[in-house]
Amino acid sequence: MEIRIVDKPAFAVVGKEGSGEPGGEWIRALWDDANSHFAEIFPIIAKDRLGKAQVWGLMSDAGRGFLPWDERGGLYLAGCEVRPGASAPDGWSRWDVPAYRYAVAEYTEGTYNEVFREVTGDWLPKNGHKLSGAVHEFYPVNGALELWFPIKKL
Repeated sequence: MEIRIVDKPAFAVVGKEGSGEPGGEWIRALWDDANSHFAEIFPIIAKDRLGKAQVWGLMSDAGRGFLPWDERGGLYLAGCEVRPGASAPDGWSRWDVPAYRYAVAEYTEGTYNEVFREVTGDWLPKNGHKLSGAVHEFYPVNGALELWFPIKKL
């Protein structure tokens, strides 16, 4: 598995927020809601250099400290990165993500759990890193799926 290190400045995501246990169908329901209403936030979405939206599945502890989930789960935000200063319209939530250094690994829907365990249980400790926040999902324009593991707050 290839893992790259990325320093990402603070950014904001506007999306549909929910909470629940790990692996629950509630996350798919958030994505269904967000996907069917993205036109509502289209004017504030930040685009990459190719003009594509930056789609994120963000996680946080229940206290909104961007700490990892516990056995009860936590919060999840299904949405898009937005331009600086953009406000969330009614029915949407905005999360401001602090700047972090991330270890980034690609996964498929079928390898999510395997990649998660391999990075947190093997790669991070072998490379002198510890998880320093909640893991995020990123959906880049090339169609790959990525897990972003925060290893240092910047």
